[in-house]
Amino acid sequence: MTGSLKVTKAQEKILEAGKTYVNLHTKAAPMGEAWAQMLVTK
Repeated sequence: MTGSLKVTKAQEKILEAGKTYVNLHTKAAPMGEAWAQMLVTK
């Protein structure tokens, strides 16, 4: 999975500190099927 998004300076600091993750939801698993920590690449 790939993608991009615009973030504020405050959100950028949170991302760089490793405090953000993605939780994938599906119809079969509405509470969350898989999650992964987001990493910043430049």
